[in-house]
Parts: sequence; C-alpha cells; structure tokens
Amino acid sequence: MVRPPPALLALALALGPLPACSSTPTDPPCSVLMDFARPSFFGAPFPSDDLAAPDGRVSLERYPNVPANPFVTQLTRLLSRDARGFATTGGVFFSTSSPVDPGSLPGLAATTTPTTTVALIDVDAASPELGRRWPAHVAFEADGGPFGAPNLLSIVPLQGAPLPARRLMAAVVTRGVRDTLGRALEPGAAMVALRRRERPSSMPDASFERYTKALDALVRAGVTAEDVVGLAVFTTGDPTGELIAATRAVTAGALPTVDAPPKLAEVFDGYCVYTTSLSMPDFQSGAPPFASEGGTWALDGAGALVVQRRAASRLVLTIPRAAPPATGYPLGIMIRTGGGGDRPLVDRGVQDAKGAPREAGAGPARELALVGFAGASADGPHGGPRNVSNGDEQFLMFNVENIAAIRDNVRQTALETAVLERVLEGLTFDASACPGAGVVRFDARRVALLGHSMGATVAPLALAAEPRFGAAVLGGAGASWIENLLHKRKPLAVRPLVEILLGYASAERRLVRADPVLTLVQWALEPADPLVYGPRLVRAPTDGEPRRHVLVQQGIVDRYIMPTIANALTLSTGLDLAGAPLESTVAELRDDAEQTPLVDVLAFSGGRALPLPVAGNAGGATAVVRQYPEDGVQDGHEIMFQSELAKADYRCFLLSFARGLDTGRAPVVPDATTCPASSW
Repeated sequence: MVRPPPALLALALALGPLPACSSTPTDPPCSVLMDFARPSFFGAPFPSDDLAAPDGRVSLERYPNVPANPFVTQLTRLLSRDARGFATTGGVFFSTSSPVDPGSLPGLAATTTPTTTVALIDVDAASPELGRRWPAHVAFEADGGPFGAPNLLSIVPLQGAPLPARRLMAAVVTRGVRDTLGRALEPGAAMVALRRRERPSSMPDASFERYTKALDALVRAGVTAEDVVGLAVFTTGDPTGELIAATRAVTAGALPTVDAPPKLAEVFDGYCVYTTSLSMPDFQSGAPPFASEGGTWALDGAGALVVQRRAASRLVLTIPRAAPPATGYPLGIMIRTGGGGDRPLVDRGVQDAKGAPREAGAGPARELALVGFAGASADGPHGGPRNVSNGDEQFLMFNVENIAAIRDNVRQTALETAVLERVLEGLTFDASACPGAGVVRFDARRVALLGHSMGATVAPLALAAEPRFGAAVLGGAGASWIENLLHKRKPLAVRPLVEILLGYASAERRLVRADPVLTLVQWALEPADPLVYGPRLVRAPTDGEPRRHVLVQQGIVDRYIMPTIANALTLSTGLDLAGAPLESTVAELRDDAEQTPLVDVLAFSGGRALPLPVAGNAGGATAVVRQYPEDGVQDGHEIMFQSELAKADYRCFLLSFARGLDTGRAPVVPDATTCPASSW
C-alpha cells in the first residue's frame, strides 16, 4: 500500500473536508470557496479585507504551516507584526471546489482586456485609475502544496506592474472560467448573497461594506455582476512610505561630519584618491551581523527611528586632476556594496577570467574624472570595519535565516546613501596636493548615483528617498523577490535552495510563481524591493519631485539578473529600450521558456524600443535600458566594468546631464563611442 506523504496528510487535516473533484456530469458544478468563517485559511480568498484589522494589521495565525516550517514561520510572524495592508506585488488566491480547466484561464495580455475571465481591477472610488485592469499571470494548481490548498487558482501581478499603494483592489473570477467538464463555474452561497448586496454569514461589517463598494465599481467598469463567481477585495499597504518618511526625518536633522580632513592616498593619471571616515547613524537593532535575530529598524512609540550605534565607515573620495568649475565638481556617488572588492569606485575596472584587475585605478572613478566628475563611496552596514564577522558581504546582506534583516539591511543602506549625499553637499577641503586640483567642493545640483548588483538593488530606494539625486547609472540591475528566487543562477541558483528550505526537494516538488509562499516572501520584502520604488522615479513621481534621468546597462547574458528579473525593474520604472534588443540573439535565452524578452512585455508599461541616440524620451527625462553583449571573459552581469562601449555610454550620459542643466537639454545615450557635442 502506498501511503501519502506526511505533509499532505497534515495539510488535509488542516484544511478539513472539501467537496469531491468533479469527474462526471452528475457531480455538482465547480464553485469558488468563499466561506468567511474560514474553516481553513484558504476557505475564502486571500488576500481579503476580512483578514485585516482596522489599523491594517493582517491575521495570518491560521496560515497553513503544519508541521511548522521555520522559513514560513519567519514570514508569517514578520508580516503579522509589520504589515499594514496587503502586498502590492504579491498574488491573490482562490480555492475551488473541484478542478478548473486551465485552458479557460486568460494569458498575461488578456488579463488587461474587458473580456478577460479573471481580472485584477482597481475598485477604489477615489482612484484616478478606477476600473483599470492590471496585467497578471493566472494559473491553476490541482495541488497547491503544503502552504497552499488543493485546487488553487492564483493571480500574480506582472512583476513590473505593482498595484498602487493604499488602494482598494478586487480580484474577480467570472463564469468564463470552466471546470474540467467544460461547465461554467457557479457562484457559492456567499457570492450569491454579495451579488444581492446581502452580507454573507461570518463576513465582518467593514469587509461587507468594501465588497459592496467593489461590486458597484465593477459594474461601472463594465463587469456584469451576475457573471462574477469569485471575488476578493483587499486594500494594499504602502511599502515605500516608511523609508521615505525616515529618510526625510534623518536628513532634516543633525548630520554626521567627516572625522578628519580627507587625506591624499593615491595619484593616478586622471584623478587622485582621498580617504577619511565618518560615523553613520545605524538604526538596526541587535548585534551585527544579525545572523538569526535583530537587524530590524528600532522605532520609538511614535514610529520614529532610534539610533542604535554610530557606525564607523570609511569614505573614499576621487578628485579629477583639474580645477573645479565655479559651482564645484559634479559628483557621482557609488554605492559600495555590490561593486566588487573593498574599493570598487577606484579598483573595479576590467578583469581577466580569474577576476584579477588588468590595470590599477581603472574603476568608475577614472570614467567619472574623464567627464569632470568627482566620485565618492562609503562603507555600508556590512562593509569594511562594519563587517564584524568577516563574512561574505552578499550573504550577510541577503541572509535567508533572517528575513527581517534582509529588508532593513537594504533600507539602511539606502538611507545611508541619502545621508552621504547631504554630508558631501557641505564638505569642503584642500586638495592642492593633487596635481591640477585645488579647494574641493561639490555641486549639489549635479549629483548622480551609481550602483551595480546589490548597489543597483539599493539605488532605486535611495533615489526615491532623496530627490537631490538627479541621475543614475545602474548595472546588473533588476527587481522582484519572486523573480529573483525563481530565476537567479549566480552566484548560486536560488530556487533549489529555497526548495530545500521548504522541504520541497525531498518531496520532488518544484517551486513555481503560483506558490503562495513566494507571495509571502514578496510581501515581507516589498519595502526593500526596487519594484515598488521604480514608479516614483520616472513614470509617476510624487510630491512635486522631478523625473530622474536613468541609464540601466544590461549585459546579455547576466546570469545573476536574468532577463525576467531585469524586466521587472525596467517596467516598473517606465524605461524605454535604447538600441537593439539582444535576448533573441543568444541561444541560451531563446531556449529558456521561463525567460521573456523585454520587447515582449514593454507595452505593459507603455515602454518603447527606440533607436539610438536617445534623449528626453520620458516626459523630458532620459530613462532607458540598453543591452550589451557580454565580453566573453566575465559574466554579462559585469558589463558596466568590462565593456568600453558601456563606459563610453555612461560617460556621455553623465557629461550631458551635468552640462544640460545649463542648456535645458536632457542627457543623451549616444549611438557611437563619441559623445555628440550637440547634446550639451
């Protein structure tokens, strides 16, 4: 006798009895489970506002996790404590009484059309986008797994099209969805009551009011109420709000100062290196490196950050060997983490196949100096003297044993990047020991941000939090924790590791986008995801902030940030593709069904493929991604360091950014290695 795995037995006991699967025409039609008494967690839709308290806290006490998995327990505890409202980038899940026909579910493009059988719709009466349908991946899993439910229908927003914050949303299943016998799904008792504007048994009054308003909005959006057989109504949280507010509060207060005047350390042909240090306000609780506990921001009773330590951080400054302009040097601040090595601003130039530098001092500082920019970089939470365990910085930043610390490692780094910009605005020092230089100060109107890999993950957060960054150059950049967990291949393939954490490997179960656990991860880490900050930069800036100039440099193939991961950032930020698309030129990507070429999804963000040169393409801002072939020596992830073309592009972009502030012209991404004077 073959016994079912213990995990499935436990799941069955936790869920309780479910209707039998439909197999003959005499069986009852399939329906969506909407029992708001929730005899099981997925006995009603998730997310749904019946799970939320008036202050937005969400109850996840009954989330299926038997036997308790430590990784899932981390997630549910963190969300129960910190979440206020539901995810803007996570999935919506419905259980059905019997299997449905996957062929009756819409494809990605169809979910945005009026005839879609499943939809994710803005139903907020105060919304300027009332009635808008969001693109989403819709799937059905007969076995929703140990952390889901049988017969699980999922709607996961396209990673790159986040839902708006603090918005009432509805996920809708219509009679166009069929069971495996081809019959239309039928509404259950709760759905019938809602269509009559009657409160279903066990639904809280506040939830009923929102469901009723949602149904009214759906009718105005062209949805026939009698066609709705499943409905989830939920209010999204604001994953960006805490970082934005915290950064503004910190930068408005007393700022750190450098510990000593910067000291000349090295002289290269085009620039000099100066070093000093400063003590950054660190708000992460507990003791670094936060291996299994601590690492979360410490807040007082009013929700304000509380300094936990003043963290000694080395500061590297690079000064062109030329007299500064009257307004001071334009400045490029490079986020140190993710740049590679201890001093990437100076040292991360072209490397050979073994990772050895081919030339000293050939890092981005040299490229910056060629166009008159000074450079700056400082240690972050796990860099330099702050790396108390001498561990690998990337694994200290992204430690899966402490999900909360991952979130706040990223946010702390972003906040410190904003603080560094403010510190440097007021810094003046004598650099006459550098041949050609003199008294140094920096031009606060001409500040750009550079980030690579982890630094490119942090950069969109810092850009959103500090509007004084006018431009950004990002390499090895992507977004979405869902896509990262599924598709990252280097430095380690992540999906197999997560499958081990979840116990899937021993059960020969594969992690897929439709798994509710991935939505928990995405939701928990949204405040540290470029995906939700991207819209503030170009597509939909807020609070009167200007659109930013953004150049993303994507290597093909970047196996750290595969195309589907990169697309998430491109779409959410609202970038156009500059120059030729390259994914289809590489067999590795053509043969990978999980990787979607950017040109196939650009339309979802209103993006375009534009010929070079490009300038002012996004409401006056220059905001593009350009793809470059990898150099055959290093992975495409390193393209901003390995490719002379990529370097020429960002030099021109920064030069035209700095000069364009006086001429009124937008930065240019050129069509050749020579930067056109007409762009100035």
